[in-house]
Amino acid sequence: MLFRSKADEEEWQVFVRATGLDAATAVKRHKWQGLLITKGDRGGEFFAASERQSWSATIPTNRASETGAGDVFTAGFGSAVLEGESSLNSLKFAAALAGKHVAGEWLPGSVMDSLET
Repeated sequence: MLFRSKADEEEWQVFVRATGLDAATAVKRHKWQGLLITKGDRGGEFFAASERQSWSATIPTNRASETGAGDVFTAGFGSAVLEGESSLNSLKFAAALAGKHVAGEWLPGSVMDSLET
């Protein structure tokens, strides 16, 4: 199963105001295989036709940058699903991966600093 839609909390609220649909109804009506709603440091929710999962963010004590954490989360979730993991295990993996990104464990700070203009 691959998710078909991803939104952060603000984007999702725009959709809800425009359509009046809650997440479970939207998944069924639009025949999405799944929907990820990310909520920053509060984790998020995953909806599919027959399941609903929520997760907590993995919040590191040292935060380098939160920019892009949702994208890292989404990529981690998708890659774990493609490897055959359950949605729950995929969410846990993605949360840990996004936490490492926020902590700056993947790119040295000097690389990030050199990208700033």
